[in-house]
Amino acid sequence: MNEKQNLSFEVTVKSVNEEENSIEAVFSHKQKDRAGDVLPPDVLLDGAKNFLKNPVLLDSHNYNSVKNIIGRVEDLHIENGGLVGKSVYFVGKGNDAADWAFALAKEGLAAFSVGFRALEYDYIKEKDAMGNEMVTGYLFKKVELLEISQAAVPCNPRALKKIFTPKATAPAAPVPMSESGKGEKETIAKAFKNALAEINQEVNK
Repeated sequence: MNEKQNLSFEVTVKSVNEEENSIEAVFSHKQKDRAGDVLPPDVLLDGAKNFLKNPVLLDSHNYNSVKNIIGRVEDLHIENGGLVGKSVYFVGKGNDAADWAFALAKEGLAAFSVGFRALEYDYIKEKDAMGNEMVTGYLFKKVELLEISQAAVPCNPRALKKIFTPKATAPAAPVPMSESGKGEKETIAKAFKNALAEINQEVNK
């Protein structure tokens, strides 16, 4: 598995600095995402050496234009078991995507996704109702972090988002998913189940 992987997280926004157009957020947790994978924060930080030389914040993993660079990531570190960092947005510099991404982040509607190469991993195995062992996901043990993006829909099921500022202390209301969005997630889930079935066949040979 040397190709690029994406893993998304719904984040906890710790603070907002409107003077420098930035947020401090918990980017990832040691928790299974909806696909059943686990990417521990310390593994992600250990793989960030090359990323930190050019720590761009992208719009939804889009590489095809510099217009998709909406900010930069600073001060990545581990805090209380999570990967914490600061996103500084390029607001008011002619990039509407950066302006909109910061507006969403201020409202607690930020979701972040990491793009990385998996270098070492283990299978996560669980038993089904019949007692048969099956592969349900991956535990990533060594990765190379390629980029961090602000995305629309996270895979990580942490739903609670709080902004600790004088202006907003309550969790933001969830955004309802459209019918087309539901259909897309069902398609992705079906494809993932098929892929896991193929992996189980290989493991059990």
